Amino acid sequence: MAMSDTKHTRIVSCIVGLLCLLLAGPVVADESAAAPSDTGSLLDMPLEQLVEVAVGGTLTETDPRKAPGNITVITANDIALTPARNLLDLIEIYVPSAIWLTHSVGPELAIRGIVADRNYKYLILVNGIRVNNGIAYGAQAELSMWDLSDIEKVEIIRGPGSVTYGPGAIAGVINITTKRAKTAPGTQVSAFYWDKYMARGASIGHGYQGKQDDEIDVYGFFSYTDVLGWSPDIFLARADAGYYLGDAAVSSGRPPETYMGPFFGDPQLKGYVDIDFKNGWRFWSRYTDGLIPNNTYSDTQYILIRNSGGPYRDFRNIRIRQFNAVAENTQKLNEDWDLTATFSFTSTETLQIIRHNNVVGFINSEDNLQNMSLYVTENRFFNRLQFNYDPKDTWKAAFGTEFSYTVFGPGWGKGRHDGLRVDDMISGPGSEAYDPTSTSNGLTGPGSANYIPLGHGWKANAHAVFGEVKMDLADRWSTLVSARVDKHSYTDYMFSPRFSLTHELEPEHYLKFVAQRSVRMNTEEELYKMNYSGASVKPEKLTTYELMYQVYEENGWDYRASTFYNDNEVIAWNGGTRSSTPVGDLKTIGAELEAAYKNENLEVGASHSYVKQLEWTLADDVATSGISYGDFFYTSSGGIYYRDTGNDLSNYSDHITKIFGNLRMPDQKLTLHADMRVLWGFPGGKDGLDMVRHGGGSTGAYDDLEDRDAYEMIITGNFSLTYELTKSSTVALYVQNIPIYGDNKRYCYSSGHRNSYPEKTAWIEEPLVVGARYTARF
Repeated sequence: MAMSDTKHTRIVSCIVGLLCLLLAGPVVADESAAAPSDTGSLLDMPLEQLVEVAVGGTLTETDPRKAPGNITVITANDIALTPARNLLDLIEIYVPSAIWLTHSVGPELAIRGIVADRNYKYLILVNGIRVNNGIAYGAQAELSMWDLSDIEKVEIIRGPGSVTYGPGAIAGVINITTKRAKTAPGTQVSAFYWDKYMARGASIGHGYQGKQDDEIDVYGFFSYTDVLGWSPDIFLARADAGYYLGDAAVSSGRPPETYMGPFFGDPQLKGYVDIDFKNGWRFWSRYTDGLIPNNTYSDTQYILIRNSGGPYRDFRNIRIRQFNAVAENTQKLNEDWDLTATFSFTSTETLQIIRHNNVVGFINSEDNLQNMSLYVTENRFFNRLQFNYDPKDTWKAAFGTEFSYTVFGPGWGKGRHDGLRVDDMISGPGSEAYDPTSTSNGLTGPGSANYIPLGHGWKANAHAVFGEVKMDLADRWSTLVSARVDKHSYTDYMFSPRFSLTHELEPEHYLKFVAQRSVRMNTEEELYKMNYSGASVKPEKLTTYELMYQVYEENGWDYRASTFYNDNEVIAWNGGTRSSTPVGDLKTIGAELEAAYKNENLEVGASHSYVKQLEWTLADDVATSGISYGDFFYTSSGGIYYRDTGNDLSNYSDHITKIFGNLRMPDQKLTLHADMRVLWGFPGGKDGLDMVRHGGGSTGAYDDLEDRDAYEMIITGNFSLTYELTKSSTVALYVQNIPIYGDNKRYCYSSGHRNSYPEKTAWIEEPLVVGARYTARF
């Protein structure tokens, strides 16, 4: 679809958004509108201060203790104390049931057993604005940023969330709240260094607070990070690379891809400005150059020689650059009614360079579309109106509408013939990647069954209506009923309902039941392909029933326990069609236990999670998947017969234990942090090994993997010392990935089996790393 009408549509969209904002006029600021509040930091709040506020996962103001879900909050202090390279590490340390795996296109996050070959199973928000990459990679870029100095807190909602935040929140929601002038006044500068990865960076942030009510507050931030990466110790089982452990492949002689390496040596950049006009208006803008590191299983077929006799270099790289501009306004219309209006523009450029070394006729340039599988920009215009009604009675309500318009076109500063490609979708005969007959050597054209000429690109609209009612019932009972309906240009209507019932058994003891459905439409790439071919696919659906028991501040302790049942109609990678399609139905149960204690000088916490697959059923005409080997049917060319084996999740540890603690010494200057993660084993991975062995695969290969303790218990720890040099400066020393048991294996996400070896049975043995950070405030 051509984009000749793009300019007119943008103008209309801008006018609609501005009109929404202008409805507000002179206003009274409502700080709850920008982002959900810190429901997970209840230990920091006296009980008498726990008034009803807007909390994560709700539209109405709610007592945080009655929030209809499990929310973990990671604060700026946690970020400063904890050895973590990025948000993925932080989430893995603090969030029950969360781990991450490596993959050829970057790290993949798993929550409550839900994981895929892309990070599109959950939504990531910045100050409440969705920043997911819609084409393919979901939340990938924000999760890979090394410098986190601009973040005030991160809220992670485990489980469904599309009823509040829109399609995509299957596994959960991650909401980043950035610093503002009132939370970070003055100037802060910071610099850090990590060995092994040769990662170094610096940042500066400044908050100016106007002294009068009619003056503005301004916060600005900039960071620069340079990461050279590390040559990993890996184990890799593939037919083209053989079995090897170390820094080079036995069969090819090439080194593995650089672990945590950059996009062809480019730095990570982050810039941010926030302006609070103190009359209810807020404007903020943010730029990130989120270079996705080569968190792969180190497949050597993507390692190429730049020039004859020259050094090896990584030739599979991904870069996601994003720019956001957001205007927000909240007005108190009268005693009972509030109106919040939001208008945003988000431009996301995605570039993936990929080239196999065995392709003949290789053009030795990362700037040519022949060597790219993805080069596209998403320009998204978004409007939101939300009305909140609070009659100061036993009930309250909220409702609203959203509208978005997205244009998909060439990369920033590029034309359609040299900057637009989505696999076999290109501009047409003028493209650098076009060939009228051949589909080899990185080219595509009518000879490919998947060839689609895009012209200048395409566009899509989406709109939604949503609402929520909260009621306080008799005898300390309350209920929350929510619903949302979404419609995309290329989908049918998508319905997300939720019902929550809460009972206060005794003071600060709460029993909650939540039933809800979350939906996720396919990627924008797949939706366009299906629409082009006249096909339609239903959205992914997750139906969840969860029972929670939560106790707040009993002698300094918090306790949480929950159990849940998930029924997931899964959309994931289908190796048979080489696309994301419905692959089956997954039923799981799980339980999570949490405890935390805090006083003036000590904070400790622990959690244990358990997720068990009840049933996995492949969709019609689907023979294999990376979800489970419990339903599997495949015969390799070598005569190996793969059949149903076990009943476990392929890419997940069913039992996960986490412990953390912060101790502030009596001198009030030195703080010690320690944390530990125990993965009790990967039974689904063992199912895969058993399937290969019983199907006639290599017994020697199986024995070799068994000798290396594949899919057994892994225990890893982290430690840090933070010392206050002066009242305005600190220095921190970090030690990450302390190997306690299991060689610090970081497994690669496996999409199934295809030959007489366990497909992608691979792991990277992450190194023990030492880092340091200096921070000064003035």
